[in-house]
Amino acid sequence: MALDHSCQVQRHTLSERGPFDLYETPAVAVEALLRVEKIPHRIWEPACGRGAIVKVLRSAGHKVVATDIADYGLPITPPGYWGRDFLLETDAPEGTEAIVTNPPFRHAEEFVAHALDLAPLVVMLLRLAFLESERRCHILENRGLARVHVFRKRLPMMHRDGWEGRKANSGLAFAWHRSYLLGATMKILGIDPGIHGGLALVNIVDDVPPQIIDIIDIPVTGVGAKERVDGLAIRTWIQTHQPDHAVIERAQAMPKQGASSGFKYGRAVGAIETAIACCGVPLTIVEPTAWKKFHGLRGGEKEASRQLAIQRFPAAHCLFARKMDHGRAEAALIVITPIRGISALAEKAQPKAPISSAAQ
Repeated sequence: MALDHSCQVQRHTLSERGPFDLYETPAVAVEALLRVEKIPHRIWEPACGRGAIVKVLRSAGHKVVATDIADYGLPITPPGYWGRDFLLETDAPEGTEAIVTNPPFRHAEEFVAHALDLAPLVVMLLRLAFLESERRCHILENRGLARVHVFRKRLPMMHRDGWEGRKANSGLAFAWHRSYLLGATMKILGIDPGIHGGLALVNIVDDVPPQIIDIIDIPVTGVGAKERVDGLAIRTWIQTHQPDHAVIERAQAMPKQGASSGFKYGRAVGAIETAIACCGVPLTIVEPTAWKKFHGLRGGEKEASRQLAIQRFPAAHCLFARKMDHGRAEAALIVITPIRGISALAEKAQPKAPISSAAQ
Protein backbone atom coordinates (compact mmCIF):
# COMPACT_ATOMS: atom_id res chain seq x y z
CA MET A 1 0.00 0.00 0.00
CA ALA A 2 1.44 3.39 -0.97
CA LEU A 3 1.79 6.14 1.60
CA ASP A 4 -0.23 9.30 1.13
CA HIS A 5 1.95 12.08 -0.24
CA SER A 6 1.41 14.17 2.89
CA CYS A 7 2.88 11.42 5.09
CA GLN A 8 6.16 11.21 3.23
CA VAL A 9 9.26 13.26 3.89
CA GLN A 10 9.49 15.77 1.06
CA ARG A 11 12.55 17.77 0.17
CA HIS A 12 13.04 19.72 -3.03
CA THR A 13 16.43 19.79 -4.71
CA LEU A 14 18.48 22.95 -4.35
CA SER A 15 17.76 23.86 -7.96
CA GLU A 16 14.02 23.47 -7.35
CA ARG A 17 14.10 25.60 -4.20
CA GLY A 18 14.95 28.79 -6.08
CA PRO A 19 17.85 31.17 -5.49
CA PHE A 20 16.61 32.42 -2.11
CA ASP A 21 14.78 29.36 -0.77
CA LEU A 22 11.46 31.15 -0.08
CA TYR A 23 8.70 29.10 1.56
CA GLU A 24 6.02 31.37 3.04
CA THR A 25 5.00 30.70 6.64
CA PRO A 26 1.31 29.84 7.25
CA ALA A 27 -0.51 32.45 9.33
CA VAL A 28 -1.71 29.74 11.73
CA ALA A 29 1.91 29.03 12.69
CA VAL A 30 2.52 32.63 13.78
CA GLU A 31 -0.86 32.84 15.53
CA ALA A 32 0.00 29.69 17.50
CA LEU A 33 3.31 31.23 18.56
CA LEU A 34 1.57 34.35 19.88
CA ARG A 35 -0.74 32.18 21.98
CA VAL A 36 2.08 30.43 23.81
CA GLU A 37 4.85 33.05 23.95
CA LYS A 38 5.07 36.63 25.17
CA ILE A 39 6.78 38.21 22.17
CA PRO A 40 8.40 41.65 22.69
CA HIS A 41 7.05 44.73 20.98
CA ARG A 42 9.92 45.59 18.59
CA ILE A 43 10.83 42.76 16.23
CA TRP A 44 13.17 42.25 13.29
CA GLU A 45 12.09 39.79 10.57
CA PRO A 46 15.28 39.38 8.49
CA ALA A 47 13.91 36.86 5.93
CA CYS A 48 10.50 38.45 5.43
CA GLY A 49 9.84 37.20 1.88
CA ARG A 50 6.40 38.46 0.90
CA GLY A 51 5.57 39.38 4.49
CA ALA A 52 3.72 36.33 5.83
CA ILE A 53 5.12 36.58 9.36
CA VAL A 54 5.29 40.37 9.29
CA LYS A 55 1.58 40.80 8.55
CA VAL A 56 0.46 38.62 11.46
CA LEU A 57 2.82 40.27 13.94
CA ARG A 58 1.83 43.77 12.89
CA SER A 59 -1.84 42.85 13.09
CA ALA A 60 -1.16 41.78 16.69
CA GLY A 61 0.25 45.23 17.48
CA HIS A 62 3.99 44.58 17.17
CA LYS A 63 6.40 46.98 15.49
CA VAL A 64 8.32 44.98 12.90
CA VAL A 65 11.32 45.90 10.78
CA ALA A 66 11.15 43.68 7.68
CA THR A 67 14.22 42.91 5.55
CA ASP A 68 15.13 40.35 2.90
CA ILE A 69 17.96 39.70 0.49
CA ALA A 70 15.52 39.56 -2.45
CA ASP A 71 12.93 42.00 -3.76
CA TYR A 72 9.71 40.07 -4.33
CA GLY A 73 7.96 43.03 -5.90
CA LEU A 74 5.40 43.47 -3.13
CA PRO A 75 5.56 46.67 -1.09
CA ILE A 76 5.84 46.09 2.62
CA THR A 77 4.68 48.96 4.80
CA PRO A 78 7.78 50.71 6.19
CA PRO A 79 9.99 49.93 7.87
CA GLY A 80 10.76 47.36 5.15
CA TYR A 81 13.98 47.03 3.21
CA TRP A 82 15.05 44.84 0.30
CA GLY A 83 18.54 43.79 -0.72
CA ARG A 84 19.73 43.17 2.85
CA ASP A 85 21.73 39.99 3.38
CA PHE A 86 21.06 39.01 6.98
CA LEU A 87 24.27 37.00 7.27
CA LEU A 88 26.27 40.13 6.42
CA GLU A 89 24.51 42.41 8.90
CA THR A 90 26.70 43.54 11.81
CA ASP A 91 24.01 45.23 13.94
CA ALA A 92 20.31 44.82 14.55
CA PRO A 93 17.99 47.76 13.81
CA GLU A 94 17.92 50.23 16.70
CA GLY A 95 15.58 49.07 19.46
CA THR A 96 15.31 45.45 18.30
CA GLU A 97 14.06 43.27 21.15
CA ALA A 98 13.75 40.00 19.21
CA ILE A 99 14.38 38.34 15.87
CA VAL A 100 11.46 36.23 14.65
CA THR A 101 11.72 34.44 11.32
CA ASN A 102 11.41 31.28 9.26
CA PRO A 103 14.97 31.06 7.90
CA PRO A 104 15.87 29.62 4.50
CA PHE A 105 16.38 25.90 4.98
CA ARG A 106 19.84 25.76 3.46
CA HIS A 107 21.08 28.54 5.77
CA ALA A 108 19.09 27.72 8.91
CA GLU A 109 22.09 26.92 11.08
CA GLU A 110 23.94 30.08 10.05
CA PHE A 111 20.78 32.17 10.61
CA VAL A 112 20.34 30.89 14.16
CA ALA A 113 23.99 31.41 15.11
CA HIS A 114 24.12 34.91 13.60
CA ALA A 115 20.79 35.97 15.11
CA LEU A 116 22.04 35.05 18.57
CA ASP A 117 24.96 37.43 18.02
CA LEU A 118 22.62 40.32 17.15
CA ALA A 119 19.54 40.12 19.38
CA PRO A 120 18.73 39.24 23.02
CA LEU A 121 15.86 36.98 21.95
CA VAL A 122 15.62 34.74 18.88
CA VAL A 123 12.53 32.80 17.75
CA MET A 124 12.89 30.59 14.65
CA LEU A 125 10.45 28.29 12.87
CA LEU A 126 12.57 25.20 12.14
CA ARG A 127 12.05 21.57 11.33
CA LEU A 128 11.82 19.49 14.48
CA ALA A 129 14.69 17.43 13.07
CA PHE A 130 16.89 20.50 13.53
CA LEU A 131 17.40 19.25 17.09
CA GLU A 132 18.77 15.92 15.84
CA SER A 133 22.32 16.97 15.15
CA GLU A 134 25.68 16.74 16.83
CA ARG A 135 27.05 19.33 14.41
CA ARG A 136 24.66 21.93 15.81
CA CYS A 137 25.57 21.40 19.46
CA HIS A 138 27.32 24.77 19.51
CA ILE A 139 23.97 26.55 19.05
CA LEU A 140 21.61 24.00 20.60
CA GLU A 141 23.44 23.43 23.87
CA ASN A 142 25.59 26.48 24.43
CA ARG A 143 23.58 29.41 23.13
CA GLY A 144 20.65 29.68 25.52
CA LEU A 145 17.94 27.50 23.92
CA ALA A 146 14.96 28.12 26.20
CA ARG A 147 11.86 26.49 24.76
CA VAL A 148 10.74 24.36 21.82
CA HIS A 149 7.05 24.59 20.84
CA VAL A 150 5.99 21.57 18.80
CA PHE A 151 2.75 21.70 16.80
CA ARG A 152 0.14 19.09 17.72
CA LYS A 153 -0.93 18.99 14.07
CA ARG A 154 1.23 19.21 10.99
CA LEU A 155 1.33 22.68 9.50
CA PRO A 156 -0.18 23.34 6.07
CA MET A 157 2.36 22.69 3.34
CA MET A 158 4.81 25.54 2.86
CA HIS A 159 5.08 25.42 -0.92
CA ARG A 160 8.09 26.98 -2.57
CA ASP A 161 7.62 30.45 -4.01
CA GLY A 162 5.92 30.29 -7.41
CA TRP A 163 4.59 26.74 -6.97
CA GLU A 164 1.46 26.18 -9.07
CA GLY A 165 1.06 22.42 -8.68
CA ARG A 166 -1.22 20.39 -6.43
CA LYS A 167 -1.49 21.65 -2.86
CA ALA A 168 -0.80 19.06 -0.18
CA ASN A 169 -0.53 18.82 3.57
CA SER A 170 2.93 18.83 5.04
CA GLY A 171 4.58 15.58 6.05
CA LEU A 172 7.26 17.43 8.00
CA ALA A 173 7.18 18.28 11.69
CA PHE A 174 7.99 21.89 12.54
CA ALA A 175 8.52 23.70 15.84
CA TRP A 176 9.19 27.21 17.09
CA HIS A 177 12.60 27.33 18.76
CA ARG A 178 13.08 30.15 21.27
CA SER A 179 16.57 31.10 22.44
CA TYR A 180 17.94 33.81 24.71
CA LEU A 181 21.26 35.56 24.45
CA LEU A 182 23.48 34.02 27.11
CA GLY A 183 24.18 36.29 30.04
CA ALA A 184 21.78 38.18 32.26
CA THR A 185 19.35 40.29 30.26
CA MET A 186 16.68 42.69 31.48
CA LYS A 187 14.52 45.49 30.16
CA ILE A 188 14.83 48.37 32.62
CA LEU A 189 12.55 51.39 32.68
CA GLY A 190 14.17 54.63 33.83
CA ILE A 191 12.01 57.59 34.90
CA ASP A 192 12.93 61.23 35.26
CA PRO A 193 9.72 62.24 37.07
CA GLY A 194 7.64 65.35 36.66
CA ILE A 195 5.53 67.05 34.02
CA HIS A 196 8.56 67.66 31.80
CA GLY A 197 10.40 64.41 32.56
CA GLY A 198 11.01 61.34 30.44
CA LEU A 199 10.59 57.56 30.23
CA ALA A 200 13.46 55.45 28.85
CA LEU A 201 13.33 51.69 28.25
CA VAL A 202 16.81 50.22 28.01
CA ASN A 203 17.89 46.66 27.27
CA ILE A 204 20.63 45.56 29.68
CA VAL A 205 22.66 42.50 28.65
CA ASP A 206 25.91 41.25 30.16
CA ASP A 207 29.02 42.22 28.16
CA VAL A 208 26.95 44.17 25.62
CA PRO A 209 26.53 47.99 25.56
CA PRO A 210 23.07 49.03 26.83
CA GLN A 211 20.61 49.66 24.02
CA ILE A 212 17.61 51.98 24.07
CA ILE A 213 14.41 50.17 23.10
CA ASP A 214 12.11 53.19 23.31
CA ILE A 215 12.12 56.62 24.90
CA ILE A 216 9.39 59.24 25.25
CA ASP A 217 8.53 62.46 27.06
CA ILE A 218 6.18 62.05 30.01
CA PRO A 219 2.69 62.03 28.43
CA VAL A 220 0.52 64.92 29.65
CA THR A 221 -3.04 66.08 29.18
CA GLY A 222 -4.54 69.55 29.59
CA VAL A 223 -2.79 72.92 29.41
CA GLY A 224 -1.62 75.59 31.83
CA ALA A 225 -3.00 75.20 35.33
CA LYS A 226 -4.96 72.13 34.19
CA GLU A 227 -1.92 70.27 32.84
CA ARG A 228 -1.67 66.77 34.31
CA VAL A 229 0.40 63.64 33.80
CA ASP A 230 -1.56 61.22 31.60
CA GLY A 231 -1.44 58.13 33.80
CA LEU A 232 -3.47 56.01 31.38
CA ALA A 233 -1.08 56.75 28.52
CA ILE A 234 1.89 55.81 30.72
CA ARG A 235 0.20 52.58 31.76
CA THR A 236 -0.52 51.68 28.11
CA TRP A 237 3.08 52.39 27.10
CA ILE A 238 4.45 50.29 29.96
CA GLN A 239 2.08 47.41 29.19
CA THR A 240 3.21 47.49 25.57
CA HIS A 241 6.89 47.10 26.48
CA GLN A 242 6.58 44.98 29.66
CA PRO A 243 9.78 46.04 31.46
CA ASP A 244 11.30 43.74 34.07
CA HIS A 245 12.04 46.55 36.52
CA ALA A 246 11.65 50.31 36.89
CA VAL A 247 13.95 52.89 38.46
CA ILE A 248 12.72 56.38 39.37
CA GLU A 249 14.52 59.37 40.80
CA ARG A 250 13.32 60.19 44.31
CA ALA A 251 10.95 63.14 44.31
CA GLN A 252 11.91 66.03 46.54
CA ALA A 253 11.07 69.70 46.89
CA MET A 254 13.50 72.07 45.18
CA PRO A 255 15.01 75.14 46.89
CA LYS A 256 12.73 78.17 46.65
CA GLN A 257 9.99 76.06 45.05
CA GLY A 258 6.52 77.48 45.72
CA ALA A 259 3.70 75.52 47.31
CA SER A 260 1.68 75.36 44.08
CA SER A 261 4.64 74.20 42.02
CA GLY A 262 5.63 71.64 44.65
CA PHE A 263 2.09 70.25 44.79
CA LYS A 264 1.96 69.96 40.99
CA TYR A 265 5.29 68.10 40.94
CA GLY A 266 4.29 65.73 43.73
CA ARG A 267 0.98 64.93 42.05
CA ALA A 268 2.83 64.18 38.79
CA VAL A 269 5.23 61.80 40.51
CA GLY A 270 2.36 60.07 42.27
CA ALA A 271 0.55 59.51 38.97
CA ILE A 272 3.68 58.00 37.41
CA GLU A 273 4.32 55.67 40.34
CA THR A 274 0.65 54.61 40.33
CA ALA A 275 0.81 53.72 36.62
CA ILE A 276 3.92 51.60 37.26
CA ALA A 277 2.27 49.85 40.22
CA CYS A 278 -0.87 49.11 38.16
CA CYS A 279 1.34 47.32 35.62
CA GLY A 280 2.88 45.14 38.33
CA VAL A 281 6.43 46.33 37.57
CA PRO A 282 8.87 46.29 40.53
CA LEU A 283 10.06 49.82 41.34
CA THR A 284 13.35 51.03 42.81
CA ILE A 285 13.83 54.63 43.98
CA VAL A 286 17.27 56.14 43.47
CA GLU A 287 18.66 59.30 45.07
CA PRO A 288 19.35 62.14 42.63
CA THR A 289 22.77 62.72 44.17
CA ALA A 290 23.70 59.04 43.80
CA TRP A 291 23.11 58.63 40.07
CA LYS A 292 24.47 62.08 39.21
CA LYS A 293 27.63 61.49 41.21
CA PHE A 294 28.21 58.22 39.37
CA HIS A 295 28.00 60.01 36.01
CA GLY A 296 30.04 62.99 37.13
CA LEU A 297 27.12 65.43 36.91
CA ARG A 298 26.35 68.30 39.24
CA GLY A 299 23.02 69.66 40.47
CA GLY A 300 20.88 71.08 37.70
CA GLU A 301 23.22 70.56 34.74
CA LYS A 302 20.42 69.59 32.36
CA GLU A 303 22.38 70.23 29.17
CA ALA A 304 25.33 68.25 30.52
CA SER A 305 22.98 65.30 31.08
CA ARG A 306 21.76 65.51 27.49
CA GLN A 307 25.28 65.62 26.07
CA LEU A 308 26.35 62.68 28.25
CA ALA A 309 23.36 60.59 27.08
CA ILE A 310 24.38 61.24 23.46
CA GLN A 311 27.84 59.89 24.30
CA ARG A 312 26.53 56.87 26.19
CA PHE A 313 23.94 55.98 23.52
CA PRO A 314 25.51 57.11 20.21
CA ALA A 315 23.22 54.96 18.07
CA ALA A 316 20.21 56.76 19.57
CA HIS A 317 21.60 60.30 19.45
CA CYS A 318 18.57 61.51 17.45
CA LEU A 319 16.37 60.79 20.47
CA PHE A 320 18.21 63.50 22.40
CA ALA A 321 18.46 66.04 19.56
CA ARG A 322 16.36 68.79 21.18
CA LYS A 323 17.55 71.01 24.02
CA MET A 324 14.38 70.04 25.86
CA ASP A 325 15.31 66.32 25.74
CA HIS A 326 17.18 66.51 29.05
CA GLY A 327 14.31 64.62 30.74
CA ARG A 328 14.74 61.73 28.32
CA ALA A 329 18.50 61.88 28.82
CA GLU A 330 18.30 61.71 32.59
CA ALA A 331 15.83 58.82 32.44
CA ALA A 332 18.28 56.86 30.27
CA LEU A 333 21.27 57.70 32.49
CA ILE A 334 19.35 56.58 35.60
CA VAL A 335 18.99 53.12 34.03
CA ILE A 336 22.72 52.62 33.49
CA THR A 337 23.59 53.63 37.06
CA PRO A 338 24.65 50.61 39.18
CA ILE A 339 21.75 50.04 41.57
CA ARG A 340 21.76 47.47 44.34
CA GLY A 341 19.35 44.59 43.77
CA ILE A 342 18.76 44.94 40.04
CA SER A 343 21.87 43.02 39.00
CA ALA A 344 20.81 40.18 41.30
CA LEU A 345 17.41 40.10 39.64
CA ALA A 346 19.04 39.91 36.21
CA GLU A 347 21.07 36.89 37.24
CA LYS A 348 17.81 35.04 37.85
CA ALA A 349 16.48 35.81 34.38
CA GLN A 350 17.95 32.70 32.76
CA PRO A 351 15.11 30.39 31.64
CA LYS A 352 15.08 26.65 31.42
CA ALA A 353 14.41 24.74 28.18
CA PRO A 354 11.12 22.84 28.30
CA ILE A 355 9.43 21.42 25.23
CA SER A 356 5.78 22.38 24.93
CA SER A 357 3.02 21.75 22.44
CA ALA A 358 1.72 24.68 20.39
CA ALA A 359 -1.88 24.14 19.34
CA GLN A 360 -2.78 25.50 15.94
